[in-house]
Amino acid sequence: MTSTMDSARTEEGAATSGFSRRSVVRTGAHMAWAVPAISLATAAPALATSHGPDQLKITRFKARYIRKRRGVRVITGPIRNKGQSSAGQVTAVVTFPIRRKGPFRRPPKVSGRVSRGWSLVGRREGYNLTFVTNSEIEAGDRTQPLIFTVVTAGGKKRFSKGTVRLVVNGNDSSDTASSRL
Repeated sequence: MTSTMDSARTEEGAATSGFSRRSVVRTGAHMAWAVPAISLATAAPALATSHGPDQLKITRFKARYIRKRRGVRVITGPIRNKGQSSAGQVTAVVTFPIRRKGPFRRPPKVSGRVSRGWSLVGRREGYNLTFVTNSEIEAGDRTQPLIFTVVTAGGKKRFSKGTVRLVVNGNDSSDTASSRL
């Protein structure tokens, strides 16, 4: 038996080697169906080995009055990525209490520099301050500690009690912490 790919019959009945139009069309139709199946088969192993999401964990968070309640020092420990994939650039939002009297009667203002590895995003004053890491946090890695000071309106007789909150966000996860003043 001869394959249509190997030979084709002419009108005279003699065998010639080469392709006929019919064999090329039939082979092309079969290949058109095979190409998507091959593409799907090669993509499946890459999807099967994909990693899980990132998992951020705040290791420490503390906010304390300093300088006779005219400022607050905020310190976070490193934020760890315990997940299996990159968390990307981590965003940290620090929220201060809003009060009618006392140190937080006006929005606090960042004083001095922010610790290495972090950048302040947006305004230097406000009840919500946003920071972002200067680089991506890979799986198993951690950020530098976030340390900064804010200047408050001060309060000579009483200082305002309240809670300072921290929320960190990565690509797939977030974590929260709070510290009582």
